[in-house]
Amino acid sequence: MNKKLRIIKSLNIEEAEVAPVLLLIIQSIFIGVFYGAFDIGAHTLFLKAYPESMIAKAYIISGVVGILLTGTFSKLQAKIPFSTLAKYTLLFVAILTMVMRMAFEFTGANWTIMVVFILLGPLNILAVLAFWGTVGRIFSLRQGKRLFGIIDAGQIFGIIISSFLIPLIIAYLNGTNNLLIISAVSIFIAMILEAVIVKRYKIDSDTEKADETEDKNEEAVKLLKFIKNPYILYMALFVIFSMFAAFFVQFSFLVVTNENYPAEQDLAKFLGYFNTVMMVFTLIIKTFVYSKLLKTYGLRVSLLLSSLLLALFTAVAVVSGFAGGFDIESTGFVYFFLFISLSKLFNKALKDSLEVPSFKILYQSLNKKIRYDIQAKIDGTVNEISALVSGVLLSILGFLAFVELIHYSVVLFVILVGWAYITFRLYKEYKGSLEEALSKEETSKHNNDISSSITLNELNNTIIRNYLPEYYPAILNNYFTNASPEKVKSFELVLEAFIINEFDKISEPWKRRLNEIDINENSTFLVNEISYAFTEQDLKKSAEAIRYIRKQSHNNQRALLAGMLRMPEVYTKRMSLKLCGYLNHIEMISTLAEFIDSDELMGETYIALQRLSGSGFRQLMQVYYRTDISELSQLIIIDILSNVNNEQDVIQFLFSCLSDHRYTIKNKAIDSLLKLNFRINTDNVHKMFPFIKDMAHLLAWDLATYFELDKEHESSKLISAFSNDLNNHKEWLFNLLRITYETNSVNHVYNYIKENSSESIGYGLELFDLFLSEEIKPFILLLFEEMSTDDKLIQLQEHFSLPDYSNKSVLEALINKDPNIISKTTKLLAMQSYAEQSNEVSDDIISQLFNSDEEIRDMAANVILKIDDILLYKVMERLDIRSKVRLKQRLESNNFRELFSHVFQLKEKIAETLDSVEVYESFNCSVYNYKNNYLNSIANDYFVFLKLDHFNKIHEIDNISLNYTTKSEIANTSEYTEQDGYVVGISKKNMNKLAICNKEYVQLLISKAL
Repeated sequence: MNKKLRIIKSLNIEEAEVAPVLLLIIQSIFIGVFYGAFDIGAHTLFLKAYPESMIAKAYIISGVVGILLTGTFSKLQAKIPFSTLAKYTLLFVAILTMVMRMAFEFTGANWTIMVVFILLGPLNILAVLAFWGTVGRIFSLRQGKRLFGIIDAGQIFGIIISSFLIPLIIAYLNGTNNLLIISAVSIFIAMILEAVIVKRYKIDSDTEKADETEDKNEEAVKLLKFIKNPYILYMALFVIFSMFAAFFVQFSFLVVTNENYPAEQDLAKFLGYFNTVMMVFTLIIKTFVYSKLLKTYGLRVSLLLSSLLLALFTAVAVVSGFAGGFDIESTGFVYFFLFISLSKLFNKALKDSLEVPSFKILYQSLNKKIRYDIQAKIDGTVNEISALVSGVLLSILGFLAFVELIHYSVVLFVILVGWAYITFRLYKEYKGSLEEALSKEETSKHNNDISSSITLNELNNTIIRNYLPEYYPAILNNYFTNASPEKVKSFELVLEAFIINEFDKISEPWKRRLNEIDINENSTFLVNEISYAFTEQDLKKSAEAIRYIRKQSHNNQRALLAGMLRMPEVYTKRMSLKLCGYLNHIEMISTLAEFIDSDELMGETYIALQRLSGSGFRQLMQVYYRTDISELSQLIIIDILSNVNNEQDVIQFLFSCLSDHRYTIKNKAIDSLLKLNFRINTDNVHKMFPFIKDMAHLLAWDLATYFELDKEHESSKLISAFSNDLNNHKEWLFNLLRITYETNSVNHVYNYIKENSSESIGYGLELFDLFLSEEIKPFILLLFEEMSTDDKLIQLQEHFSLPDYSNKSVLEALINKDPNIISKTTKLLAMQSYAEQSNEVSDDIISQLFNSDEEIRDMAANVILKIDDILLYKVMERLDIRSKVRLKQRLESNNFRELFSHVFQLKEKIAETLDSVEVYESFNCSVYNYKNNYLNSIANDYFVFLKLDHFNKIHEIDNISLNYTTKSEIANTSEYTEQDGYVVGISKKNMNKLAICNKEYVQLLISKAL
């Protein structure tokens, strides 16, 4: 079993693909046997019954018959289900082949041989159309890149079998014409396999769905309309010139071979052995070269290689023929024969192993509505028209007296040059086709605007100011323009309106209301008097104080505002911060920055710094580099600077932040650069490669870790949490790519990969392949390529150093991972899983007891308590006094052991509450029992938005710190009972950080909490 799995993986076949691939390979083997026996029998009989001049005439008739048959196939495809058409097409081919063999029993006329030779190409085309039409409907674009070569190898193997056994078959069946019996039986078996395949895999699903809304006849593409679509036109021209080349090579090969082997049985044996060698060569290229060539050099080289190599051998054959002779009596005939044979060998081998499977990929980029019709017309009708025209060209050359065999090679060389040019143009149109297909896909983003439905109670709620500060002035301005002044009773809002009235235009009703305030223009104030007026909420005195500050000189204003910032009263600081922004005190930026971390003053500080950033961005950048500044403050500064446009210094500053080791800082800088519509200059794209490679390395580590988690059957919650981290890292990588390359192109790729279907991922990677630089393309494509994770990791090892989990626990790796990289939720779940699996406490867990994060410390204590409670109390002695006291209080809680079992259901509950919105993965939440005394001590520090009952159903959304002003009010309210359950909350500090890192998500939370 393990050997089978290794073989499957080595062939790059996914587990779900094994059954259909196996069936299709077996079917293709029988189709190969059919063609191999038919081909050698038809050519041998024809060459010994007719002169060489009849070859071209037979090609013309064959082309006409082929056009009729493939045209009929195309029309039937538009009218009946393909599964039915494919089965009956193969049955028709089987019956007609057997009828031709039976005709030899009733007549010995040469016209029977002519019919066999004429129908060789058309019948093979019909069989191929049925077969590849089925394959194309089962597999998608990226699957096709992996599997088409393997599936087609079956047909080659079938040709090898029949060709190698030709001498034995002829001897046993007593006659070359009996090869048709082998062909008929083989194609009949292929028909039976087709019936099994279409029954199991429902290949008509795509077209049936289209039929519900549109008439199939309307989707048929007429041949005359090909010219209107350059992509389809060059696909058709590619096939035409490929067929021209094949027929000219075949003609020259048949002529020289027939001269070299005058006896019928000798000719049949040579063709059998030659076909065997040719097909073995084809199989080797298809199996071992095709996938690597396509992956390394791309589709263009795979399509171009046939024409270039064939041109080389043709040129050598021409030189050899002119130099040494090209007829049977010439001394140099053997060399001419050798190079013509090599041309035939490489033409057929490269056509089957590279050209055909590569060309199948081109069909996948067409619109599904016309894809199969185009494929049938090009592979069928266009193919047969090419055969007809090839016959005409060969006949015309045959009528010219001066044209000899070597001149066919000269014409062939000209055809090959034209074919190479068409291939270049085709690939260019292919890229355009992909871009066009991707550009049609549009994604809609949910846009949330809380200001449109704002109410008076919501406006009084300080959540808006605290957590969405940049929206606050706009909301207020909108409210003051439309709301009735009589309804407003909040001191702070009226005073805010007064400030706006001094510097911005508001509605006339508000101007009249503010003018009613009897302000003494000559009032003077000291700092403590200003503070008293604000604290007592004396509207008249507060307005007079603001007027007094405005009248002072710039230096005096700065002194008064600085004094107000030193006062303990919150209202005083709040008004000072606002006035600093409105009065443009740039020199106070450093002082204002000290209040960024304040839960109560973050909103006003943000607004003030944002107002000052236009002319004070350099001072803000200096503040960023202060040694005492917190990470949150740095994030806010980066966020504020993202509103400063057209300043090269700001761009350089944000770009320098990409080198920060903290991913929060790095990705905030990327977001800000995107907000400023920054895209790095084409000449400097290489400067982004280290950042992109670093992020790709992180994603590779994610994949290795995720693979190990899945293999070890870790808890679904841990896998889900880590999956969120992995998806977040993908977003980071795409953001880097958005500022490196054209943003719309990257967005197209992102949208398709995010759809996560085989076809959408395929389109995305095809577009990626168009614009990614060669330095990063290999590992970027690998990260998203559809293949087994095991194989992907093996290939990623060539680019990155990945963890070896044979000697290391994946849980330990997660527990010790840099907290800048994975979310706290993932760490907590990894520690919880560790507690469930281990019987001893590792140093990794003990070290987490000294972590700066309280929740990590609590979980570490919980893990140690579960495994070895005595050890916990020993280790606690090493903690600082404050941490030790706090942990003892937690341990006294009866529900401490179960505390964290509820926190990990938070994501699901929030997703339900927010109508399945994609949840931000690291919002640092806590869960507390309603009756837990510890909740009472910290409730005022939490923005609590969900209450879960004892069934873990959402009880309501609330904000405890606003609705309940005292601890006793929280604890004693009749709303809570012993069975009510748990409060799920985010601390205000973490809400502030979320507001900067993910504003849209916080806006959703607030709109629900309001």
